[in-house]
Amino acid sequence: MQIKEVEEKTGLERSSIRFYESEGLIHPKRLENGYREYGEEDLEALYKIKLFRSLHLTMEEIKRIFSGASSIRETLEERISTLENEEGQIHYAKEVCMVMKNEVDSLENLDGLKYLHLLEEKEKETGRPYYPEKEDRTPQIYAPWRRFFARVLDLAFYTLLITIVRVFVFHDFLRNHNRFDNIVDTILGTILMLLVEPLLLSKLGTTPGKAIWGSGGPTRGWRVSKLPGSLYKNFRGALLWFGI
Repeated sequence: MQIKEVEEKTGLERSSIRFYESEGLIHPKRLENGYREYGEEDLEALYKIKLFRSLHLTMEEIKRIFSGASSIRETLEERISTLENEEGQIHYAKEVCMVMKNEVDSLENLDGLKYLHLLEEKEKETGRPYYPEKEDRTPQIYAPWRRFFARVLDLAFYTLLITIVRVFVFHDFLRNHNRFDNIVDTILGTILMLLVEPLLLSKLGTTPGKAIWGSGGPTRGWRVSKLPGSLYKNFRGALLWFGI
């Protein structure tokens, strides 16, 4: 199944699913066209991860369970102790931990969806949200100089494409170019970048410049879920770039 279907079934955001993949908790197959294919094992793993995070287990605790370094019962006992000692902690997480401790003895036997439904019932009773999934992201690295040079490379790349089209399609050879032609190429390259970059970010999670400078990609926090928002962001960036 594709990631969109996984999002719908699990209720997880795409960035969280990518994050869990980068942490080695799920292992989707890579198809020839570059897309990921998620199997039932990945889906079941995501249910379990979502359940564990709902019980406020840390990512390190979850990775230890998946790797076999810690048992579920051992981890849940520690979690129960933590819940008992923390003032104002959510009581239904402790209750579900107790139920799971008595019913589950291994990761393979854990039905993540079953206990997620139980948590949802508890959430309705208390009126409190139970799942901190939005915290699961790869930290975004702020490197303004990388972003600047990535943007310069992107603009140069699209301007080069415009120049190539002018030369090979319209037979406008470079020796006939003047300063005005260069300005036109740059403007057209910028327009092309504003149109193409949202597609690249939504499909690949990066652009040529960001890929080269290591400042983009799904593991760097670049996320575009809706093209209109990305178009607005790029348009705003273009205004700042040209000082309008």
